Amino acid sequence: LKKLLSSPARSPRLLFTGDTLFVGGVGFFFEGTSKDFVSIIRRLLPMDEDTLLFCGHEYSKKNLSFAQTIEPLSANIQKKLEEVTKLRENKMPVIPTTWGEELSYNPYIRVVKGDIHSFRENSVLEGIDLLNEKKAEFANEYRLAQNK
Repeated sequence: LKKLLSSPARSPRLLFTGDTLFVGGVGFFFEGTSKDFVSIIRRLLPMDEDTLLFCGHEYSKKNLSFAQTIEPLSANIQKKLEEVTKLRENKMPVIPTTWGEELSYNPYIRVVKGDIHSFRENSVLEGIDLLNEKKAEFANEYRLAQNK
């Protein structure tokens, strides 16, 4: 998302996020930094909540499972995880999502917004870096569990 493509003021608004922003999560930072990511999300925050997001890969269940470890009591995460599970069981598409949905359960966006209480003691950049560390640990555990 180095360049934010905008469409004219018509409905529906679409955003193609490639490998940057996924349903319930983000991609690993191979080419950018936490600072770059925070800058991008801050530019997106005022976007209409009904904007449809199309990501480059479908990692919804894994991302939402990780999000649940960050906010285990979140009804929004639980609801979306149940929806994704049901859609995938029925071989239905999970993508697109909406910006409004992502604002409610994506832990990376919620850290940038200051919505996750346990991350408020850190700077936003430290919070994103901490999330990335936790995500890497989770990914290893998730991979092991899937291989059993």
